[in-house]
Amino acid sequence: MVTINLDMILKVLLGISLAIFLILLFIILIKIISIVSKINSLLEKNKEQLENSISQIPNLVKNSEKILENTNDNLEKVNILVEDVTDILKASKRNIVNSSSSVSTTLENIKNVSSNVAESSRYIANNFAGKTSGSSNSGGIMATIDTILDCWDIFKTLLKKKK
Repeated sequence: MVTINLDMILKVLLGISLAIFLILLFIILIKIISIVSKINSLLEKNKEQLENSISQIPNLVKNSEKILENTNDNLEKVNILVEDVTDILKASKRNIVNSSSSVSTTLENIKNVSSNVAESSRYIANNFAGKTSGSSNSGGIMATIDTILDCWDIFKTLLKKKK
């Protein structure tokens, strides 16, 4: 029969265990190396991207300066336009005030002319009634000429007031 040699079995088991352990250690080392390799490649890519970004910074700064200059120029133009619009509004306000003052004066003149026409009409009516109430025929022609001259004076007065 076969005698079991414990010492040998232990050595074989220990050898198998050691082999399994070394195989697992080798697999873990390969995994660690692949992870480190991936991390290294990612770091390289990030380094390249960072270098590209850093190389683009001067161009971005120049573009930003140009944009800021254009913005400042545009703001100056807007300020000038705002000042012009303000001046136009002030002038328009003055013109509106002057126009309303002129309209008010014109309305006052029209009122005065209307009053003068009414007074002149009353005066003509009174003069005409007073002059035509006489019984003599020779006075009628003189009265008509006198009335015409009075009307002429009234129209001259009206024309002077309109000017």
